[in-house]
Amino acid sequence: MQTIKITDAFKVITPISKINSRDFLREGAFPIISQDASPISGYWNNEIDVMHLSKPVIVFGDHTRVVKFIDFDFVVGADGVKIFEPLDTINPKYLYYWFYANPIKSLGYARHYRILKDKKIFVPPLPDQQRIVEKLDKVFNAVDQAITLNAKNIENTHLLFTSLLSQLLGSHETTTIPLDRHCDFQGGSQPPKSNFVFKPQPGFVRFLQIRDFKKDIEPTFIPVSNRNKVCNEDDVMIGRYGASVGNILRGKAGAYNVALMKTIPDTDYIDKDFLYYYLSSDLFQVPLLALTSRSAQDGFNKNDLSTINIQLPSLSDQKSIAQKLLTIQKSTTALRQNLTLKRTQLESLKNSLISDAYTQSTVE
Repeated sequence: MQTIKITDAFKVITPISKINSRDFLREGAFPIISQDASPISGYWNNEIDVMHLSKPVIVFGDHTRVVKFIDFDFVVGADGVKIFEPLDTINPKYLYYWFYANPIKSLGYARHYRILKDKKIFVPPLPDQQRIVEKLDKVFNAVDQAITLNAKNIENTHLLFTSLLSQLLGSHETTTIPLDRHCDFQGGSQPPKSNFVFKPQPGFVRFLQIRDFKKDIEPTFIPVSNRNKVCNEDDVMIGRYGASVGNILRGKAGAYNVALMKTIPDTDYIDKDFLYYYLSSDLFQVPLLALTSRSAQDGFNKNDLSTINIQLPSLSDQKSIAQKLLTIQKSTTALRQNLTLKRTQLESLKNSLISDAYTQSTVE
């Protein structure tokens, strides 16, 4: 038994290539692994970019600190991905669980690999590592099943919401018109990363990326500029690329990046709240995803949206429908929050189980 630096437990593998997130496909021959939290971030069809594995590896998000156990061939997505191949004396799953048990403190959007140099791992003989892995696998499988069921329940709240919108539209007289007849669209801008700062300061504005609408952590700020594209909290935003195509977002103000498109409805014809709920539903999502699946970059531009229609009731009926959906949304949001809390508790249970297992192995 020995204790070694964690960086001495693996070798860093250089990616063959890195695929830009805006080029991710929704379907394809090879999975893309990136530093985001998704198990699989997208897909790719060019085999020349595939990382062929001889053993499982650990994928580490240098910016996000996300850790993934990967035991299949894959393509590397975007920047910030570190690939660790365990040494022959280290069970790959044992190394993965070590990362899970020893989360790295956030430095914001800075790179975190350098912190690993100060970390150490206890390395028992391979049979003992395997015993620990089997123990953790068993309990993790049970917890993961509960997490999967929980995620399904969260998805069901969205399906309920879409169904109710369709029913409400069916009870009102509507006119079907091209979406862009009374709604304009504006893509975002992408300033250089050298302009980024991570604390608010005079002359800077919040820089919004898709992740900021989902988790309000580690905010980024950029210099105020007339080149920035800005949105207000009540604006309805659409995710444009990759796995985030069709995400409907609102509630943040600032300058938004190229992965987002702002809707600019003529409010004499389209209520913003109604537009938010409509675009969130399958009435918009299904034709949008059909459109983007034909795109080489799996995205869309302003002109593409002219091919999608919208069912518009009168403005007063739109406001009435939006108000009813807001009431329903409050209930479903409370349900989702409870389910999300349950998922957090299950994830905490996994951390506790790992810590116990590694503590026991050190003592034994």
